[in-house]
Amino acid sequence: PHGFALPFTSKQYLTTNRVIWTTNLSYSRRRAYTVDDNRDLLDINTNLDYEFSKNIRFTVSAAFQKFKHLYIKENSYTAYNIGTLMTIQF
Repeated sequence: PHGFALPFTSKQYLTTNRVIWTTNLSYSRRRAYTVDDNRDLLDINTNLDYEFSKNIRFTVSAAFQKFKHLYIKENSYTAYNIGTLMTIQF
């Protein structure tokens, strides 16, 4: 691994440069005799985890969810989610 020198010191800071990408996809379809239980649900999540060094890690995540009710259209929705996280460990 390569590194960089910290300003005003002679210490070399080593980098890891490791990437972990995780994606989950799920789909459920439910049918029943009652009106309330007839629905379709699609859910997609993805996380990109970049480890800059053993002490610093960045995570970017995104999600999409689509809920479709077959009979009660007011209960249907679409949701999006985007997030970031920076972790500093000592």
